[in-house]
Amino acid sequence: VHNYFVQVYARGGILHVVSLLFFNLFLIVHWKLKVGNFRILQFIIPAIVVSCFDPSLESVRFPFVYYSFLGYFLLSDKNNLFKSNKH
Repeated sequence: VHNYFVQVYARGGILHVVSLLFFNLFLIVHWKLKVGNFRILQFIIPAIVVSCFDPSLESVRFPFVYYSFLGYFLLSDKNNLFKSNKH
């Protein structure tokens, strides 16, 4: 199947899909609370859109790189580039 969400549903059912959606929502909310903007979406949305048409998140390397990349940004204090310019 060339759709990540259908594949997740086939493997784990609706509970698995809902938990995956809540996990991604948690990442976005955590970023918003920590940094103050939604710029993380420019990294998350393209990966999710591509995964709806290609089984990229079903491979071994892509999820490792994707979640490591998001984890680096969520745990790093070097996010000055992504912080809002509030005066």
